[in-house]
Amino acid sequence: MTTYIQLAPCPFCGQPNDAQTATEADSNPPHAGALAMCWGCRCIGVFEDGPDGLEIRKPTLEEIAQNEHVQRIVQAMGMNVVL
Repeated sequence: MTTYIQLAPCPFCGQPNDAQTATEADSNPPHAGALAMCWGCRCIGVFEDGPDGLEIRKPTLEEIAQNEHVQRIVQAMGMNVVL
């Protein structure tokens, strides 16, 4: 696993996202459009470019509905999807 430091607050609970860990050896650092999960409230966010670097925003219902892989992860981990 590779860990990247990325300071961005969760858009749901405000907890700082102090690291992003990739589970695949050849994964790239977080980028706009990549998913983030808050270990505090277990909600899914989406990275996007902001004025000070990457930020995390709430996903749209379409983003969740169109990604079967994400739906399985959400269900398996009991994550919250709050829109």
